[in-house]
Amino acid sequence: MDYRIDYFSASGTSANDCSFLAHRYDPAIGFKRLESESFVISLAANPIDPKKSRSLISLATTARLVRLWRSTKGQVFVADSFGEVLRGSPNVESGERVVWDKSILDGQLNGIWGLSSERVFAWGRRSGIPVVFVWDGTSWSNLRSPSFEVEAIHGQGPDTIWACGAGGRVAHWSGGAWQEQVLPTVERLISIHVVAEGELYATGVMGTVFEGSSFGWGAIGQIPGALQGDVQAVAKFAGELWVGASRLGLWQRIGKTNEYVCVKPNVPAVSFDTRGPEFLIGAESLIASTVDGKKFVGSGAGVIANSRGTRALGDF
Repeated sequence: MDYRIDYFSASGTSANDCSFLAHRYDPAIGFKRLESESFVISLAANPIDPKKSRSLISLATTARLVRLWRSTKGQVFVADSFGEVLRGSPNVESGERVVWDKSILDGQLNGIWGLSSERVFAWGRRSGIPVVFVWDGTSWSNLRSPSFEVEAIHGQGPDTIWACGAGGRVAHWSGGAWQEQVLPTVERLISIHVVAEGELYATGVMGTVFEGSSFGWGAIGQIPGALQGDVQAVAKFAGELWVGASRLGLWQRIGKTNEYVCVKPNVPAVSFDTRGPEFLIGAESLIASTVDGKKFVGSGAGVIANSRGTRALGDF
């Protein structure tokens, strides 16, 4: 059988210093927990040819892994849909088995993101009620959630942490409470990127791009041809605004206009990370990167396909 393999949730400072998730499943029925496969994969520079990468599959499971975040120290946090968070430090060079620290949170998770190894947020639902948890470097604790279901969290510092989600709403974490804003839309917001306190971007599930600050938000265009769920990531890098539109490719805003151009139709971008010298792009079948927004390189293609071959699902 030909199984489908999807890469997503790439996190790190460069293509040779990152981790990402992959799903392998029967495309006829979609991903099914305990029947399909999830993987944590890390990439590092190849010592023989630094322009190429080496890979390590540090976790293979039939659980549904939903999001991954990697700190600049190489510590990886992985959220499982059933409320488990895994924490470990994959070492591609040594190839040693990773010992994953496991924490059970009281909720169904759909995301995780961190400011540092000592400040990581996880979010989801508990009996249909939005929940947010925070890691302080030692343990997890409940954090009061915004009134809406969170889809993404991002920030640049303790005072610039923002969440977005259902009902076209966003919220700013002030250190003691969430201060909410409603955008001029009913779209569910599925990605958010904080450049600075006064420069924020978000995308809606129908492909609309929004720009905002602590004073308010407005729409700044829409990705042409986008269907529900196509647009999954937004970020600013090298002075330009980028949008990841999965099957529609990698897009860039044209100056300060409300128009966008497809820069890389062959890079089905689904996640961004701009913390390092490279713009790290998680795509559905590879990890792409660029240092200048003009020349792109790809890494990690075929890792799972080559490792798993034609083995049946769950045959580890």
